[in-house]
Amino acid sequence: MKKTLSFQRLPTLGFNLRVGIFLCGALALFVSIIFTAGQAQGWFEDHSRLRLYAQSGADLKEGMPVRFRAFDIGTVEHFSLQEDGHVEVVLEIKTRYLRFLRTTSSARIARQSVIGNSYIALDTLDTHAPPLRENGYLALAPAADLEQVARELQIKLEPVVDAMNDIAQRLRDPNGDLNQTLRSLQQASAGLVETQSKLNRVLDTSQGLLEQEVKQTLQSSQHTLQTVQQHVPPVLADIQATSTAARHTAEAVKNITEQASPHAAGIAQQTERLLDNSNQTLDAVRGSWPLRNLFPATPAVVEQDSHD
Repeated sequence: MKKTLSFQRLPTLGFNLRVGIFLCGALALFVSIIFTAGQAQGWFEDHSRLRLYAQSGADLKEGMPVRFRAFDIGTVEHFSLQEDGHVEVVLEIKTRYLRFLRTTSSARIARQSVIGNSYIALDTLDTHAPPLRENGYLALAPAADLEQVARELQIKLEPVVDAMNDIAQRLRDPNGDLNQTLRSLQQASAGLVETQSKLNRVLDTSQGLLEQEVKQTLQSSQHTLQTVQQHVPPVLADIQATSTAARHTAEAVKNITEQASPHAAGIAQQTERLLDNSNQTLDAVRGSWPLRNLFPATPAVVEQDSHD
């Protein structure tokens, strides 16, 4: 019987061991989470206490944040009414931020917005003043109430309202500067419209005259070309006939001179030069504008040797 009981207890011992390991791991994880959160919240960080003198406990509450230039550096631990009637506020500040505070530092109650949560704002303007020690005292300036905020806004808005009233009076005055300026602008706009109309009329007239002059010029050019086409071809035909006759005459004279006497060679050369000059004149007339395309090209005359 003893051996049977010992074998039955083995699974129970293993299960208890696993449960114990699991619980130890869960406890270690919980402790590490608490430690990490405590470090983030500054639970394990050294703190120092400061005291503030306040005229009233309005807008104060325990646990409200204390900030230095928008950085959270501590909280309000507690506040109490003293024998002389002032309110003493005890702050719990992280020790590492105490080095930024001086005996001349300022403390005031501020709000995140008009209706936001309140906090105590600390600031240091004179960094050369003596440092503030633990349990040191600062004066706490009260928070601005709605009536004070309204008065400040009124002071800032009064110049704007006066300027708006001045502008409204100028607009209502028919002889004021603004109305006179508006009338001047209207007159200038009307003058611009009239000037634009005149310019349009001038442009239309100029365009009509230009078209008429161009049309007349084209007609005159066409008439001149027609006259040239009518009179120039007969003249060129006569010149071409004269050149051909002169060429034949020169050839005949050349043949006669060669057969008659060697002394007539000089006369033949002069005749040839005359013929060449006539051909050059005819070619120049044909190549000039606008006659170059009016007549077909004359085939070149091949000179034959008199001995052939």
